Amino acid sequence: MPGGGRGIYESPPLQWTRLVVVNELPVARDTLLVRLLGAGSVLKQAIAELQSLPAEAPERRLSRCRFWYGYA
Repeated sequence: MPGGGRGIYESPPLQWTRLVVVNELPVARDTLLVRLLGAGSVLKQAIAELQSLPAEAPERRLSRCRFWYGYA
């Protein structure tokens, strides 16, 4: 897994591909928006984290589209 963190996998160099496994990402604020694309317990935890952020947090504004259009 060179160059990637937990939950991020790279293919051989000439294929230029990375795979993100949402349920393997670390629980951290910098992965929150990606974890909101998950399902089940990953999504529930991410929503709880999002709701605990201050009202002016940029993650709240950026995540609105998913919930306004009923994708969750």
